[in-house]
Amino acid sequence: MAGRRPAVARVRQTRLRGIRRRIGVAPLTGLEMLQAAVAILIAVVVGIGALLASAANGDRQDAVREEIKRSAATIEDVRLVYGDEAPLAFRIAIARLRTEELRRAAEQAGPDGSAAAVEAVVQEQVAFRLATGEEGTGRLADGNRYQTDEGGFDVARRLADVRSDYPDLVALNPDASQADADGLGRTAWMLAASTAVMVLAYLVVALLWHRRTKRSDVSASSNVEVIPQPWQARAGRREATTVALLVWILATLLPWPELYFADQEQHSQTLAARNAARISTVLAATGLQEGFVGDSRRAQLTVELGSLARELGVLDAPTEDVASQQRVIAAADRAVAPRLDAVRRAMTDLPDARDGVDPATRAALASSPVEWKALQVEQSRQADLADRASQRSDRMVLAALLSALAASLAALAAASAIPSPSRLWAAVALLVGGLVATATALFG
Repeated sequence: MAGRRPAVARVRQTRLRGIRRRIGVAPLTGLEMLQAAVAILIAVVVGIGALLASAANGDRQDAVREEIKRSAATIEDVRLVYGDEAPLAFRIAIARLRTEELRRAAEQAGPDGSAAAVEAVVQEQVAFRLATGEEGTGRLADGNRYQTDEGGFDVARRLADVRSDYPDLVALNPDASQADADGLGRTAWMLAASTAVMVLAYLVVALLWHRRTKRSDVSASSNVEVIPQPWQARAGRREATTVALLVWILATLLPWPELYFADQEQHSQTLAARNAARISTVLAATGLQEGFVGDSRRAQLTVELGSLARELGVLDAPTEDVASQQRVIAAADRAVAPRLDAVRRAMTDLPDARDGVDPATRAALASSPVEWKALQVEQSRQADLADRASQRSDRMVLAALLSALAASLAALAAASAIPSPSRLWAAVALLVGGLVATATALFG
């Protein structure tokens, strides 16, 4: 009795296999379950890589937007201080300093200082009227908040205060957003690159598995292969299955370089866009600051030339009394020149960290034509790199399309009851085309 049980069990198993064969269902083997697991794992890894790449692209767009916002805010603040407030404040400083020197000269000249005294009142009224217009505005020339001991105004501190009015804009850090995006992009294509290890590991395991086990005709003929297995294919289908396996390997590995080139394209495009914004920032900021430097120099030179012109004008004075009066005014203007020069230099000095101005604004104001040229060269270089990466990415898309078509033809050739050389050679041609497209993208 006990000897008959194994025989009965074998008969039942044979009948069950026959039923499953007739209805087209066969039990999954361990290798087939491994195929499914590998295919699912590769799909998950590539999907995660694509999501990370999308997130990296979003962060790069944030970096560009932050750069543009910071650029606009910097230009506007520099324009307000150097283009609007500082020139008026320097004119007020000139009038006040001239008032002091004219009064001093008038007191020392005695009777000959009456004209200088009148001119002092004129300059005092000029300074008063200009300063009155600034009262309550909080601007550079409003009250004594920014006035210095030398008689000028602290332009750098005013710029720091203006920048601090919008701390969110000052705190923008597009470099950090760019670094985060680059990290995500690098992780994305490295994840995609890990599929090469999975493919290689699967092929090694599958070959070893095939050598150690005997192929079952049921599993080989009835089950659908998730990954083509030419070592288990029947005669007549082995060539088509081999082509299908090569196509599967190519299609599985393509997301790696495709994500890499797409990441490089986005990286370079972001840097090119940011450099374009930085170029406009440094050109505008330095232009405004240098415009104030030139305006203040002209204002100072006007005072100095006025002194010289009075000295020459007294040669044609109708009386010696008139000539003496004008010489006193000329002497006062000569005396005020060094003070004006000191005030001008202090007001036009570039801000530093001690003034509280943020690094980005300081760098923009302190930039030189050499740096402008370097930014332009780098912007052009990044644009070229983005264009090359885009072309390579397009070739990878073409390779993916050719591999998809090759996979379809190889599957049809492998599934045909009668071998179809035309389908097989068409699949081979498409596979070669995909490989050529991939090679030109990688090495072109």
